[in-house]
Amino acid sequence: MDIIQRNYKDELIAYNVYYRLSKMEEDEKKKEVLETLSLFEKKHSEIWRKFIEVNRLNLPKITFLDKLKIGSFVLARKILGLGITTKLLELGEEGDIEKYLKLYNNPSINGEMKEALKEIITDEIAHEQMLTAEEPNVEDLRDRIYGISDGLIEVLAAVSGLASIFVSPLLVAIGGLIVGISGMISMSVGAYLSSKSEEDVSQAKRRKIEMQRKIDGEALKGRLEEFLENK
Repeated sequence: MDIIQRNYKDELIAYNVYYRLSKMEEDEKKKEVLETLSLFEKKHSEIWRKFIEVNRLNLPKITFLDKLKIGSFVLARKILGLGITTKLLELGEEGDIEKYLKLYNNPSINGEMKEALKEIITDEIAHEQMLTAEEPNVEDLRDRIYGISDGLIEVLAAVSGLASIFVSPLLVAIGGLIVGISGMISMSVGAYLSSKSEEDVSQAKRRKIEMQRKIDGEALKGRLEEFLENK
């Protein structure tokens, strides 16, 4: 399939995903954000549709596998929530940005298509932040409460079980200490992996901003100012 046709189809799938998610959302602010994102994806698909018509290519249709892909994001929203689902969508959009940037830097691309690519890349970078900006920053508090409750329950359960087996309080205390230390190591490894994942996400966001800056820093600045003013 031609790259123009693939891009059209990808944007059309993204439009359907955001549209379906907006219909599921009850929070009015998040619903509005999702609707805005769906409109932007629809606009991008129309841009690629225009190039398909100009080049007299066949217009791709949404297949059964494409519908399964759309449905998988809808299912993820129901099971995992909006926050995790949007993180999954962000990963896909980062790949789209890199793909569009590579196409933008292709010497054979110029004129109207180059300007269209600039607009699409700017939209993708600036507006994908809208969803994550709506999520409350409660991760630190949640992790602390989870760690305390998990540690207390784990040690209490171990000590209660050991007390029914061993007569000596010393053996029970040693067993509880071992469980506590192993739990601490487990939580430390989990915290490290979580921090590493957050760092990877932050680096990915910085790469996207850097890619936009290379194309048109003023355009990015304008869109971010518009987004902050709207908020």
